[in-house]
Amino acid sequence: MKNLLCFLILLGIVGCASETENKTAAALPNTPETVTRQWQEYVDTDKFVEAAELSTPRAREWLLMIEKFLEGLPPEETAEIYRTDFAEMNCTETGNTAACACVIREEGELIRDTFVLQKINGQWAVDVPEEVTEEGAEEMESFIDSLMQATE
Repeated sequence: MKNLLCFLILLGIVGCASETENKTAAALPNTPETVTRQWQEYVDTDKFVEAAELSTPRAREWLLMIEKFLEGLPPEETAEIYRTDFAEMNCTETGNTAACACVIREEGELIRDTFVLQKINGQWAVDVPEEVTEEGAEEMESFIDSLMQATE
């Protein structure tokens, strides 16, 4: 009887865990616009793990670079939380690729930007073009070098 009771409890725990995982996966936004907005909100609030769930592999690399960059900054420089204010967003889909052209309001100015997304296994994910990750890596190395020189 004890074995049956333990088995039922274990089955219940596994069932609840699977249900929670399914709800989490189902809770992800899945249109180019909603993914873009949610991804940017996560980045703005330094929630890089959550942003990675809505990212292509290349965007995940970019997020890791940003996270490492922020770790190298003094706390007073990273304490302020920034919120991206999308004044406009227009997304177009072509097969498994989408582009969201945006107008972002920043300090009274309007800045145009574009987010590129890829559909991977049915889920839209923000991508970061390769040239951005390469430039970011070079800038990161330069920044780390300057930090190392300042501490010597």
